[in-house]
Amino acid sequence: MPVPDASIEKCAGKASEHRVAWFVVLERAREIHDYERAAQALGKLKRLGVTIKFRSLTARLKTAKKREDATSSARVAKAGAAP
Repeated sequence: MPVPDASIEKCAGKASEHRVAWFVVLERAREIHDYERAAQALGKLKRLGVTIKFRSLTARLKTAKKREDATSSARVAKAGAAP
């Protein structure tokens, strides 16, 4: 049974107020390099109380490397402290 157009519009209106829907729009817009749409999604998320910070890939790799080094150092220190 087809859904009436009014129902579809009502559902679409409700979805536009959900953070997850805007995250999906944001991610898809970034994937296809639609920066105008991404800016729209960021603005909507901000109005919904969500703050998003983007980091470069280089920054993420540096952070991951620091964590890995810290974990390795902790393991070596723990192994050296064993009786």
